[in-house]
Amino acid sequence: MLKRMGTTFVVIALLLTFPAITTEKTNVAQAENIIEDFFDLVSQTELKDGQYFTMYGPEDEIIMKTARIIHVDDRFICSDNKLYEVYHVDNNELRADAKFVKEVALRRFENETNETNLLASIISKFSFTSSPAQAEDEGQGPVAIYHTHSDESYVPTDGTESIDEDGGIFDVGMRFRDELEDRGYDVVFSDQAHDPHDSGAYKRSRRTVEELLKENPAVLFDVHRDAVPAEQYAGEADGEDVAQIMLVVGQQNQNMAETEAFAEALKAKGDELHPDLMKGIFMANGSYNQDLSPRAVLLEVGTYTQEKELAKKGITAFTDVVEQEIYNGQAQNGDDNGQAGILADPGAGGNGGAGAGGGLGTAGRSILWILGIAAVGGIAFLVINSGGFSEVGSKLKSFTTKEFANQLKKQKDEEDDGEDK
Repeated sequence: MLKRMGTTFVVIALLLTFPAITTEKTNVAQAENIIEDFFDLVSQTELKDGQYFTMYGPEDEIIMKTARIIHVDDRFICSDNKLYEVYHVDNNELRADAKFVKEVALRRFENETNETNLLASIISKFSFTSSPAQAEDEGQGPVAIYHTHSDESYVPTDGTESIDEDGGIFDVGMRFRDELEDRGYDVVFSDQAHDPHDSGAYKRSRRTVEELLKENPAVLFDVHRDAVPAEQYAGEADGEDVAQIMLVVGQQNQNMAETEAFAEALKAKGDELHPDLMKGIFMANGSYNQDLSPRAVLLEVGTYTQEKELAKKGITAFTDVVEQEIYNGQAQNGDDNGQAGILADPGAGGNGGAGAGGGLGTAGRSILWILGIAAVGGIAFLVINSGGFSEVGSKLKSFTTKEFANQLKKQKDEEDDGEDK
Protein backbone atom coordinates (compact mmCIF):
# COMPACT_ATOMS: atom_id res chain seq x y z
CA MET A 1 0.00 0.00 0.00
CA LEU A 2 2.74 2.38 1.03
CA LYS A 3 4.70 1.46 -2.08
CA ARG A 4 1.71 2.26 -4.31
CA MET A 5 1.17 5.60 -2.56
CA GLY A 6 4.84 6.44 -2.99
CA THR A 7 4.73 5.72 -6.72
CA THR A 8 1.63 7.81 -7.13
CA PHE A 9 3.28 10.69 -5.28
CA VAL A 10 6.30 10.59 -7.54
CA VAL A 11 4.15 10.60 -10.67
CA ILE A 12 2.11 13.55 -9.44
CA ALA A 13 5.26 15.43 -8.52
CA LEU A 14 6.70 14.90 -12.00
CA LEU A 15 3.46 16.02 -13.64
CA LEU A 16 3.52 19.19 -11.57
CA THR A 17 7.20 19.81 -12.12
CA PHE A 18 7.27 19.35 -15.95
CA PRO A 19 5.17 22.46 -16.77
CA ALA A 20 7.29 24.42 -14.35
CA ILE A 21 10.47 23.30 -16.12
CA THR A 22 8.94 24.11 -19.52
CA THR A 23 7.82 27.52 -18.34
CA GLU A 24 11.26 28.18 -16.91
CA LYS A 25 12.92 27.29 -20.23
CA THR A 26 10.52 29.60 -22.06
CA ASN A 27 11.34 32.41 -19.68
CA VAL A 28 15.05 31.84 -20.14
CA ALA A 29 14.68 31.86 -23.93
CA GLN A 30 12.67 35.08 -23.79
CA ALA A 31 15.28 36.64 -21.54
CA GLU A 32 18.04 35.63 -23.95
CA ASN A 33 16.16 37.21 -26.85
CA ILE A 34 15.73 40.43 -24.89
CA ILE A 35 19.45 40.48 -24.08
CA GLU A 36 20.36 39.82 -27.73
CA ASP A 37 18.01 42.57 -28.90
CA PHE A 38 19.62 44.94 -26.41
CA PHE A 39 23.11 44.21 -27.67
CA ASP A 40 21.88 44.49 -31.26
CA LEU A 41 20.59 47.94 -30.39
CA VAL A 42 23.81 49.15 -28.76
CA SER A 43 25.87 47.64 -31.57
CA GLN A 44 24.11 49.61 -34.30
CA THR A 45 26.42 49.83 -37.28
CA GLU A 46 24.88 52.46 -39.54
CA LEU A 47 23.31 55.89 -39.53
CA LYS A 48 20.07 56.68 -41.29
CA ASP A 49 20.25 57.51 -45.00
CA GLY A 50 21.25 61.13 -45.41
CA GLN A 51 23.55 61.01 -42.38
CA TYR A 52 27.20 60.10 -42.59
CA PHE A 53 30.49 60.42 -40.76
CA THR A 54 33.44 62.31 -42.17
CA MET A 55 36.94 61.10 -41.28
CA TYR A 56 39.62 63.78 -41.16
CA GLY A 57 43.40 63.33 -41.34
CA PRO A 58 46.26 65.15 -39.53
CA GLU A 59 46.04 68.20 -41.83
CA ASP A 60 42.27 68.37 -41.42
CA GLU A 61 41.94 66.87 -44.87
CA ILE A 62 38.98 64.62 -45.61
CA ILE A 63 40.03 60.96 -45.67
CA MET A 64 36.64 59.39 -46.35
CA LYS A 65 32.91 59.61 -45.72
CA THR A 66 30.67 56.72 -44.76
CA ALA A 67 27.23 56.09 -43.32
CA ARG A 68 28.76 53.40 -41.12
CA ILE A 69 29.18 54.53 -37.54
CA ILE A 70 32.83 55.25 -36.83
CA HIS A 71 34.43 54.37 -33.50
CA VAL A 72 37.78 55.07 -31.87
CA ASP A 73 40.38 52.52 -33.07
CA ASP A 74 38.61 51.97 -36.39
CA ARG A 75 41.13 51.92 -39.24
CA PHE A 76 40.96 52.74 -42.91
CA ILE A 77 43.29 51.89 -45.79
CA CYS A 78 42.72 54.51 -48.50
CA SER A 79 42.73 53.90 -52.22
CA ASP A 80 46.43 54.90 -52.21
CA ASN A 81 47.11 52.34 -49.46
CA LYS A 82 47.77 54.82 -46.66
CA LEU A 83 46.58 53.53 -43.29
CA TYR A 84 44.77 55.82 -40.86
CA GLU A 85 43.55 55.06 -37.34
CA VAL A 86 40.73 56.90 -35.58
CA TYR A 87 41.61 58.42 -32.17
CA HIS A 88 38.68 60.77 -31.61
CA VAL A 89 34.98 60.70 -32.52
CA ASP A 90 32.40 63.47 -32.17
CA ASN A 91 28.99 61.81 -32.48
CA ASN A 92 27.15 65.13 -32.49
CA GLU A 93 29.16 66.56 -35.37
CA LEU A 94 29.52 63.13 -37.03
CA ARG A 95 33.24 63.75 -37.21
CA ALA A 96 36.13 61.32 -36.74
CA ASP A 97 39.77 62.38 -36.43
CA ALA A 98 42.41 59.94 -37.57
CA LYS A 99 46.17 59.78 -37.41
CA PHE A 100 48.35 58.62 -40.24
CA VAL A 101 49.94 55.28 -39.35
CA LYS A 102 51.92 54.11 -42.37
CA GLU A 103 51.85 53.25 -46.02
CA VAL A 104 50.72 49.65 -46.34
CA ALA A 105 52.36 47.06 -48.56
CA LEU A 106 49.26 45.01 -49.28
CA ARG A 107 49.66 41.32 -48.65
CA ARG A 108 49.35 39.11 -51.73
CA PHE A 109 47.39 36.04 -50.77
CA GLU A 110 47.42 34.64 -54.28
CA ASN A 111 51.07 33.81 -54.84
CA GLU A 112 51.69 32.38 -51.39
CA THR A 113 48.51 30.34 -51.41
CA ASN A 114 48.79 28.95 -54.94
CA GLU A 115 52.44 27.98 -54.66
CA THR A 116 51.87 26.39 -51.29
CA ASN A 117 48.81 24.51 -52.52
CA LEU A 118 50.57 23.26 -55.66
CA LEU A 119 53.60 22.08 -53.73
CA ALA A 120 51.42 20.50 -51.06
CA SER A 121 49.34 18.69 -53.68
CA ILE A 122 52.46 17.14 -55.21
CA ILE A 123 53.96 16.20 -51.86
CA SER A 124 50.65 14.62 -50.89
CA LYS A 125 51.03 12.13 -53.77
CA PHE A 126 53.98 10.63 -51.89
CA SER A 127 52.34 10.77 -48.49
CA PHE A 128 50.97 7.71 -46.74
CA THR A 129 48.70 9.77 -44.50
CA SER A 130 45.20 10.75 -45.49
CA SER A 131 44.15 14.39 -45.69
CA PRO A 132 40.79 15.79 -44.73
CA ALA A 133 38.46 16.18 -47.71
CA GLN A 134 37.94 19.82 -46.79
CA ALA A 135 41.61 20.62 -47.41
CA GLU A 136 41.44 19.28 -50.97
CA ASP A 137 38.35 21.37 -51.71
CA GLU A 138 39.72 24.58 -50.21
CA GLY A 139 39.38 27.47 -52.60
CA GLN A 140 37.51 25.40 -55.16
CA GLY A 141 33.96 25.95 -53.94
CA PRO A 142 31.43 28.40 -55.35
CA VAL A 143 31.13 32.12 -54.67
CA ALA A 144 28.37 32.84 -52.16
CA ILE A 145 26.45 36.13 -52.49
CA TYR A 146 23.76 37.51 -50.20
CA HIS A 147 22.35 40.81 -48.94
CA THR A 148 21.95 41.61 -45.25
CA HIS A 149 20.31 44.94 -46.07
CA SER A 150 17.87 43.70 -48.66
CA ASP A 151 16.04 47.03 -48.97
CA GLU A 152 19.00 49.17 -50.06
CA SER A 153 18.40 50.97 -53.35
CA TYR A 154 19.83 53.64 -55.65
CA VAL A 155 17.75 56.82 -55.68
CA PRO A 156 18.43 58.06 -59.26
CA THR A 157 17.42 54.66 -60.71
CA ASP A 158 15.01 53.11 -58.20
CA GLY A 159 13.34 56.40 -57.23
CA THR A 160 13.93 55.87 -53.53
CA GLU A 161 16.72 54.90 -51.16
CA SER A 162 14.83 51.90 -49.80
CA ILE A 163 12.38 49.26 -51.11
CA ASP A 164 11.15 46.77 -48.53
CA GLU A 165 12.50 43.25 -49.17
CA ASP A 166 13.23 44.04 -52.83
CA GLY A 167 15.84 46.78 -52.99
CA GLY A 168 17.86 47.66 -56.06
CA ILE A 169 20.85 46.08 -54.36
CA PHE A 170 19.51 42.70 -55.53
CA ASP A 171 20.06 43.79 -59.16
CA VAL A 172 23.71 44.46 -58.32
CA GLY A 173 24.05 41.08 -56.62
CA MET A 174 22.42 39.31 -59.56
CA ARG A 175 24.74 41.09 -62.03
CA PHE A 176 27.63 39.79 -59.89
CA ARG A 177 26.17 36.26 -60.02
CA ASP A 178 25.49 36.38 -63.77
CA GLU A 179 29.00 37.64 -64.59
CA LEU A 180 30.60 34.85 -62.60
CA GLU A 181 28.35 32.16 -64.07
CA ASP A 182 28.91 33.43 -67.61
CA ARG A 183 32.65 32.97 -67.04
CA GLY A 184 32.18 29.41 -65.85
CA TYR A 185 32.18 29.81 -62.06
CA ASP A 186 29.71 28.29 -59.62
CA VAL A 187 27.65 30.68 -57.54
CA VAL A 188 25.23 30.22 -54.68
CA PHE A 189 23.03 33.31 -54.51
CA SER A 190 20.53 34.06 -51.79
CA ASP A 191 17.58 36.37 -52.42
CA GLN A 192 16.48 36.01 -48.82
CA ALA A 193 15.29 39.33 -47.38
CA HIS A 194 16.41 40.36 -43.90
CA ASP A 195 14.25 43.43 -43.35
CA PRO A 196 13.78 45.64 -41.50
CA HIS A 197 16.98 47.61 -42.03
CA ASP A 198 17.83 47.74 -38.36
CA SER A 199 20.59 46.56 -36.04
CA GLY A 200 19.06 43.06 -35.95
CA ALA A 201 19.50 42.50 -39.71
CA TYR A 202 22.88 40.81 -39.21
CA LYS A 203 21.36 38.39 -36.73
CA ARG A 204 18.72 37.48 -39.32
CA SER A 205 21.23 37.21 -42.18
CA ARG A 206 23.37 34.96 -39.98
CA ARG A 207 20.93 32.13 -40.69
CA THR A 208 21.41 32.77 -44.42
CA VAL A 209 25.18 32.64 -44.02
CA GLU A 210 24.91 29.34 -42.17
CA GLU A 211 22.85 27.90 -45.03
CA LEU A 212 25.32 29.17 -47.65
CA LEU A 213 28.23 27.65 -45.75
CA LYS A 214 26.70 24.20 -46.29
CA GLU A 215 27.71 24.63 -49.96
CA ASN A 216 31.37 24.95 -48.89
CA PRO A 217 31.90 28.28 -50.68
CA ALA A 218 35.37 29.57 -51.50
CA VAL A 219 34.29 33.06 -50.45
CA LEU A 220 31.20 34.86 -49.13
CA PHE A 221 30.24 38.38 -50.19
CA ASP A 222 27.60 40.41 -48.34
CA VAL A 223 26.74 43.06 -50.95
CA HIS A 224 25.64 46.54 -49.76
CA ARG A 225 25.72 50.14 -50.93
CA ASP A 226 26.80 53.17 -48.87
CA ALA A 227 24.78 56.34 -48.16
CA VAL A 228 27.11 59.26 -48.85
CA PRO A 229 27.44 61.85 -51.66
CA ALA A 230 28.03 60.34 -55.09
CA GLU A 231 31.53 61.76 -55.58
CA GLN A 232 32.77 59.60 -52.69
CA TYR A 233 32.40 56.50 -54.86
CA ALA A 234 33.20 57.88 -58.33
CA GLY A 235 35.62 55.50 -60.04
CA GLU A 236 36.73 54.20 -63.40
CA ALA A 237 37.43 50.80 -64.95
CA ASP A 238 38.27 49.95 -68.55
CA GLY A 239 37.83 53.60 -69.50
CA GLU A 240 34.25 53.79 -68.18
CA ASP A 241 32.76 55.46 -65.15
CA VAL A 242 31.91 52.97 -62.40
CA ALA A 243 30.92 52.99 -58.76
CA GLN A 244 33.89 52.26 -56.54
CA ILE A 245 33.90 49.36 -54.10
CA MET A 246 34.89 49.52 -50.43
CA LEU A 247 35.73 46.38 -48.48
CA VAL A 248 34.55 46.26 -44.87
CA VAL A 249 36.19 44.01 -42.27
CA GLY A 250 34.65 43.61 -38.81
CA GLN A 251 37.12 44.01 -35.95
CA GLN A 252 35.04 42.03 -33.45
CA ASN A 253 35.51 38.46 -34.58
CA GLN A 254 38.15 35.78 -34.18
CA ASN A 255 38.85 35.67 -37.93
CA MET A 256 39.73 39.36 -38.10
CA ALA A 257 43.43 38.93 -38.92
CA GLU A 258 42.78 36.42 -41.72
CA THR A 259 39.87 38.40 -43.11
CA GLU A 260 41.97 41.57 -43.15
CA ALA A 261 44.76 39.77 -45.03
CA PHE A 262 42.22 38.39 -47.47
CA ALA A 263 40.72 41.86 -48.03
CA GLU A 264 44.21 43.26 -48.68
CA ALA A 265 44.77 40.58 -51.30
CA LEU A 266 41.50 41.48 -53.03
CA LYS A 267 42.39 45.17 -53.03
CA ALA A 268 45.89 44.46 -54.31
CA LYS A 269 44.47 42.49 -57.23
CA GLY A 270 41.88 45.21 -57.82
CA ASP A 271 44.60 47.88 -57.89
CA GLU A 272 46.49 45.78 -60.42
CA LEU A 273 43.56 45.14 -62.75
CA HIS A 274 41.53 48.35 -62.30
CA PRO A 275 43.57 51.06 -60.50
CA ASP A 276 40.56 53.34 -59.82
CA LEU A 277 38.05 50.68 -58.73
CA MET A 278 38.86 50.02 -55.05
CA LYS A 279 37.91 52.79 -52.62
CA GLY A 280 39.71 51.17 -49.70
CA ILE A 281 39.39 48.81 -46.75
CA PHE A 282 37.47 49.91 -43.65
CA MET A 283 38.28 47.93 -40.49
CA ALA A 284 35.13 48.82 -38.59
CA ASN A 285 33.52 48.08 -35.28
CA GLY A 286 31.33 44.98 -35.51
CA SER A 287 31.35 41.37 -36.63
CA TYR A 288 29.20 41.29 -39.80
CA ASN A 289 28.98 37.50 -39.39
CA GLN A 290 32.62 37.25 -40.46
CA ASP A 291 33.28 35.09 -37.41
CA LEU A 292 31.67 32.28 -39.43
CA SER A 293 34.35 32.29 -42.14
CA PRO A 294 37.74 34.01 -42.63
CA ARG A 295 36.81 34.55 -46.28
CA ALA A 296 33.64 36.55 -45.65
CA VAL A 297 33.86 40.18 -46.78
CA LEU A 298 31.28 42.95 -46.84
CA LEU A 299 31.20 45.02 -50.04
CA GLU A 300 29.92 48.57 -50.34
CA VAL A 301 29.16 48.89 -54.04
CA GLY A 302 28.78 52.60 -54.62
CA THR A 303 26.30 54.79 -52.81
CA TYR A 304 22.56 55.49 -52.93
CA THR A 305 23.05 58.78 -54.77
CA GLN A 306 24.57 57.06 -57.81
CA GLU A 307 22.88 55.48 -60.83
CA LYS A 308 22.47 51.76 -60.29
CA GLU A 309 24.10 51.10 -63.64
CA LEU A 310 27.36 52.49 -62.24
CA ALA A 311 27.14 49.98 -59.40
CA LYS A 312 26.54 47.16 -61.89
CA LYS A 313 29.60 48.21 -63.87
CA GLY A 314 31.61 48.40 -60.66
CA ILE A 315 30.65 44.89 -59.59
CA THR A 316 31.38 43.63 -63.13
CA ALA A 317 34.93 44.99 -62.85
CA PHE A 318 35.21 43.42 -59.40
CA THR A 319 34.35 40.07 -61.00
CA ASP A 320 37.75 40.27 -62.70
CA VAL A 321 39.30 40.51 -59.23
CA VAL A 322 37.46 37.45 -57.92
CA GLU A 323 38.23 35.45 -61.05
CA GLN A 324 41.95 36.07 -60.79
CA GLU A 325 42.46 36.23 -57.03
CA ILE A 326 40.22 33.37 -55.95
CA TYR A 327 40.42 31.01 -58.92
CA ASN A 328 43.60 32.14 -60.69
CA GLY A 329 41.57 32.49 -63.89
CA GLN A 330 40.56 28.84 -63.80
CA ALA A 331 36.91 28.43 -64.73
CA GLN A 332 35.19 25.69 -62.74
CA ASN A 333 32.96 24.55 -65.58
CA GLY A 334 35.53 23.93 -68.31
CA ASP A 335 35.47 27.39 -69.89
CA ASP A 336 38.55 29.34 -68.87
CA ASN A 337 37.94 32.13 -71.42
CA GLY A 338 41.52 31.92 -72.59
CA GLN A 339 42.83 32.94 -69.18
CA ALA A 340 43.99 29.56 -67.98
CA GLY A 341 46.74 29.70 -65.43
CA ILE A 342 49.23 27.20 -64.09
CA LEU A 343 46.86 24.40 -63.17
CA ALA A 344 45.58 23.94 -66.74
CA ASP A 345 48.52 24.75 -68.96
CA PRO A 346 51.84 26.10 -67.71
CA GLY A 347 52.57 27.58 -71.10
CA ALA A 348 49.22 29.16 -71.74
CA GLY A 349 50.31 32.58 -70.51
CA GLY A 350 46.94 33.75 -69.21
CA ASN A 351 46.54 36.57 -66.75
CA GLY A 352 47.44 34.35 -63.88
CA GLY A 353 49.72 32.05 -65.83
CA ALA A 354 53.39 31.70 -66.55
CA GLY A 355 53.42 34.08 -69.49
CA ALA A 356 51.86 36.99 -67.72
CA GLY A 357 54.06 40.02 -67.56
CA GLY A 358 56.82 38.39 -69.57
CA GLY A 359 58.33 36.74 -66.47
CA LEU A 360 58.25 33.30 -64.95
CA GLY A 361 55.26 34.18 -62.80
CA THR A 362 53.72 31.86 -60.24
CA ALA A 363 53.78 28.81 -62.52
CA GLY A 364 57.42 29.17 -63.51
CA ARG A 365 58.62 29.73 -59.98
CA SER A 366 56.63 26.78 -58.72
CA ILE A 367 58.04 24.45 -61.38
CA LEU A 368 61.60 25.59 -60.68
CA TRP A 369 61.07 24.97 -56.99
CA ILE A 370 59.75 21.47 -57.69
CA LEU A 371 62.59 20.64 -60.09
CA GLY A 372 65.11 21.97 -57.60
CA ILE A 373 63.69 19.89 -54.76
CA ALA A 374 63.62 16.82 -57.02
CA ALA A 375 67.26 17.36 -58.04
CA VAL A 376 68.43 17.77 -54.44
CA GLY A 377 66.47 14.69 -53.43
CA GLY A 378 67.94 12.65 -56.27
CA ILE A 379 71.52 13.63 -55.42
CA ALA A 380 70.91 12.83 -51.74
CA PHE A 381 69.56 9.43 -52.76
CA LEU A 382 72.65 8.71 -54.85
CA VAL A 383 75.01 9.84 -52.07
CA ILE A 384 73.31 7.61 -49.52
CA ASN A 385 73.33 4.58 -51.83
CA SER A 386 76.79 5.14 -53.32
CA GLY A 387 78.80 5.90 -50.23
CA GLY A 388 80.02 9.41 -51.06
CA PHE A 389 80.14 12.31 -53.51
CA SER A 390 83.16 10.88 -55.39
CA GLU A 391 81.23 7.74 -56.25
CA VAL A 392 78.22 9.82 -57.30
CA GLY A 393 80.46 11.87 -59.60
CA SER A 394 81.82 8.73 -61.15
CA LYS A 395 78.35 7.32 -61.79
CA LEU A 396 77.11 10.58 -63.26
CA LYS A 397 80.13 10.73 -65.56
CA SER A 398 79.51 7.19 -66.63
CA PHE A 399 75.86 7.95 -67.30
CA THR A 400 76.53 11.09 -69.37
CA THR A 401 79.21 9.43 -71.45
CA LYS A 402 78.62 5.72 -71.69
CA GLU A 403 74.87 5.34 -71.06
CA PHE A 404 73.87 8.48 -72.90
CA ALA A 405 76.12 7.61 -75.86
CA ASN A 406 74.68 4.11 -76.00
CA GLN A 407 71.17 5.51 -76.04
CA LEU A 408 72.00 7.84 -78.94
CA LYS A 409 73.67 4.99 -80.85
CA LYS A 410 70.63 2.78 -80.33
CA GLN A 411 68.32 5.52 -81.60
CA LYS A 412 70.54 6.11 -84.69
CA ASP A 413 70.60 2.37 -85.51
CA GLU A 414 66.80 2.24 -85.36
CA GLU A 415 66.55 5.23 -87.73
CA ASP A 416 69.02 3.59 -90.16
CA ASP A 417 67.04 0.34 -90.11
CA GLY A 418 63.90 2.29 -90.90
CA GLU A 419 65.53 3.95 -93.92
CA ASP A 420 66.83 0.57 -95.27
CA LYS A 421 63.31 -0.82 -95.18
